[in-house]
Amino acid sequence: EPAFVRGVINLRGAVVPVVDLSARFGRQNSEITRRSCVIIIEASTEDGQPQDIGLLVDNVSAVLEIPASQIEPPPNFGA
Repeated sequence: EPAFVRGVINLRGAVVPVVDLSARFGRQNSEITRRSCVIIIEASTEDGQPQDIGLLVDNVSAVLEIPASQIEPPPNFGA
């Protein structure tokens, strides 16, 4: 596994990989402290299957719920 995958967690019976975002972007591994959090996102595998991934972050200052209707598609860059 890549060095930025710190391990796995069990989320409601599913094995979820945990990615250290700091290490993923070429920085040092994050130090795990009391404020460290794992944010769960749903991504798609290459064959389009949903895959939960945990993102290890230094801390979270707020949790926001944003309705899908308020998320706009990204602009076309270089298309």
